[in-house]
Amino acid sequence: MKKIILSIVTLLSAIGLHAQHNYDNQNTIYSLNGNVGVRITSPGATLDVPRGNAGGGTAMFRGTNRISHFNFSTNEDTYIRGGKVNSNVFLNDNGGNVGVRNTNPQATIDVSRGNAGGGTAMFRGTNRTSHFSYSIDEHTYIRGGKLNSNVFLNDNGGNVGIRNTSPIATLDVSRGNAGGGTAMFRGTNRTSHFSYSTDEHTYIRGGKSNSSVFLNDNGGNVGIGTTNTRGYKLAVNGKIRAKEIVVEASPWPDFVFKSNYNLLPLKEVAKHIKTKGHLPNIPTENEVHQNGISLGTMNAKLLQKIEELTLYTIQQEDQLNSLQEALKTVQAELKDLKKQH
Repeated sequence: MKKIILSIVTLLSAIGLHAQHNYDNQNTIYSLNGNVGVRITSPGATLDVPRGNAGGGTAMFRGTNRISHFNFSTNEDTYIRGGKVNSNVFLNDNGGNVGVRNTNPQATIDVSRGNAGGGTAMFRGTNRTSHFSYSIDEHTYIRGGKLNSNVFLNDNGGNVGIRNTSPIATLDVSRGNAGGGTAMFRGTNRTSHFSYSTDEHTYIRGGKSNSSVFLNDNGGNVGIGTTNTRGYKLAVNGKIRAKEIVVEASPWPDFVFKSNYNLLPLKEVAKHIKTKGHLPNIPTENEVHQNGISLGTMNAKLLQKIEELTLYTIQQEDQLNSLQEALKTVQAELKDLKKQH
């Protein structure tokens, strides 16, 4: 009898052990310890799903009304998609970071190039793919989805900082801990420079020797040392030193020498000076203090006065010559009278 009972116990144990490893034709699988395999008898992970001898396959996660898919293709690519068209896929939505080629991500999404060289993160639109590239020399490139496309940074408002985590302007470029630096703007064949030195001076230079630099060439005004240009193309709050300034002025007062020019008599000029305290057609001290002067206009007015003075001098010389001739005549007549007596 004991032998019969022992044989039954041994048989039941064998059946139980066999049932723990053979899950064929069962709808529900429970594994209190170890791993679970689908199409595999030796799973290497908590859930190990190989594709077997067939091609690609799909793991489906069923919700109330939808089914999400985790697909692996015949070429070993993997796809994750939501339960309907245009649905969302969330990774680690309970906090923490996501690593790509990286088991220790240090940011919300941390993409490492691994052991290979440079790589590219691609963001696909309907017809184009934008690229975020990093090269083997650790440089980073951001480019749009087609030739001559645009790249926007922080286009929803806020500022952008370069070497600066607290930008206070739309684009805030800091030199960091180093000395002076240069911002370069590359054209087809040349590179313009916007430089700041260690002594905080700023330099703007064109892309080659003797090249031009244009400020606000699309209209508007430029202020130096002031934010109020008062309608002038260039407003400078301070002194200007130059070796040469060319001012285009029109009209130029050659009209003074025309025969029909109305030259004021000196008596009228003297009367104007006595009553108003300045020359005719010359701004007063108060006007100059309030409005300044136009170099071109003022130079023309000053030249006009010089030309008028020249005409007055010529008139006076003619009068002096006439007086000298008259004096000679009088002297000759006196000499004749003396001879007669």
